[in-house]
Formats: sequence, structure tokens, C-alpha cells
Amino acid sequence: MLEAVITSFFAFISTNIDDILILTFIFTADSNIKTHRIILGKYLGMAVLTAFSILSAMGLRLLDERFLPYLGIVPIILAVKEIISNLRNKDEDIVKAEGGIFSTALLTIASGADNIGVYVPLFTGFNTAETLICIIIFAVMTLLWCLLAKSLASLPKIKELLGKYKSIIVPLVYIILGIYIFIK
Repeated sequence: MLEAVITSFFAFISTNIDDILILTFIFTADSNIKTHRIILGKYLGMAVLTAFSILSAMGLRLLDERFLPYLGIVPIILAVKEIISNLRNKDEDIVKAEGGIFSTALLTIASGADNIGVYVPLFTGFNTAETLICIIIFAVMTLLWCLLAKSLASLPKIKELLGKYKSIIVPLVYIILGIYIFIK
């Protein structure tokens, strides 16, 4: 069981390093969004990725892996929406439009090709008890990840920088993320 705990812990960290940056941007995109809505979105996205991986590990082919890079279109579409909103000089950003839950979930899923690539073999080797331990660890780590990103977003220098340049930085990060997903 200890091996399952350690493996799950490192599997989460290795596949969610990029999410710290994404979550930090989401938390700074609009300080009026309730933290719990972003956390719910992150949980929703992680639940989809985890369920998809478990079902795939059980032998159910839900999506051909050749299509995973096309998830990169999601952050690019969100970037285009943000750019259009900025050009119209509206005080609406993507995260605000969906209350944080939907867009956070979409970004989590879109950047989750590496999660699926790691989680499917992981769950293939786990028995039921180890799978449940892994799910619990993922749930705890998801909350810790959100709290860490929220802390980073509240640092004065980061808050000032992202607040001042968010109309440029947020779409740029989404585009880079989309291209990264396509390439990866």
C-alpha cells in the first residue's frame, strides 16, 4: 500500500506541474471569482481525467490517443475569446464568464494528455484498493495545488504584474499551452 501512496503522489505531481501556472493565472484573472468555484472546476477536470484513465485501464477505449493533441485547441479558443473581449474593451474575461468552474475544468482537461498517459498504465497496475488510495491522494493533492496557486496569485509582485499585463499574458499563456499540447 505504501508503494501505491508514493507512486500516486509522484504521478500527480509530475503530471500537474503545469497546472500551478494555469491555476495561478485563473486566480489572478479576476479576483471577484470565488475561490471555491475555481477549486470545483479543478476537481471536475481532475475527475474527468481520472475516470477516463480508469475506464481506459479497464480496457474501454473511449478515445483514440491520436486525438489527444487536439485538446490543445481548447486553450487556444479561450485565448481568442479573451483577445476579442479585450479588443471590445469589455471587462469580461473567460474565467469570469463561466464563473470559474467550467473554464477551469476545460483547461484542466485540455492540459491533461500527460495525465492520461501516466494514469492509464498506473491504474492498469493497481488493484481496487490501490486505485481508491490513488483517487484519495489525487483529491487531496488537487486541493493542495489549488491552495498553492491561490497563494502564488496573492503575492503582491505576481498580482501586480498579472493585473497590469493580464490582457496580454493570459491569452499568450493559453496560446502557448495550446501549442504545447499539440506538440506534446
